[in-house]
Amino acid sequence: DRIWAPIIVRLLSNLEVSPDLLPILTDWLDPDSIESVGGAEADYYLTLFPPYEPRNGPAPTIYDLRMLKGMDDATFFKLRRYLTAATAQPRVNVNTAPPEVLAALAPELENDQSLVEAIVKARETEPFAVITDLKNRVSGLPQTAAFMTLLTTQSSCFTITGDGAFAGTRKRIYATFKRGGIQRDSVSFSLMAWHED
Repeated sequence: DRIWAPIIVRLLSNLEVSPDLLPILTDWLDPDSIESVGGAEADYYLTLFPPYEPRNGPAPTIYDLRMLKGMDDATFFKLRRYLTAATAQPRVNVNTAPPEVLAALAPELENDQSLVEAIVKARETEPFAVITDLKNRVSGLPQTAAFMTLLTTQSSCFTITGDGAFAGTRKRIYATFKRGGIQRDSVSFSLMAWHED
């Protein structure tokens, strides 16, 4: 994707993760069996024990990353804090995105950390209600329509992390929920995925 690929490369760089992951991820998601340079398709995954095939479509959960060629636990645990598989139309919530994600959105933000700090400070004072609030309250941001279409001020998916300990054993559970419609005084949520470490 010509819009998101450079953003992902900048994010990987910000997180000190090799950009060699991008062609592997691309091959995991794309519907064809043509291997990208540095990527991996079914020919690779079917030689593993146990064998499995790449997703060849949207990943239902972030835990698909664990199955990628060359993915280790340390890299996965680092990436899962910054990536999601829970949205059909990618947007970054400017009110909740970590600074590393904000910096990856445009070269201007990556090259000027004070812009990222200004966004974080402004949202701590008062969350942005609409994207035009961001433009009005933080100066120096890219003014292109393409940049603004990357952003949103709301999220429809949420990850809840729960920690528990019993008799010296500790467990952590991650659950991803999608917000449904609002009916009277309540909001419905549906469980999309959960994982325990």
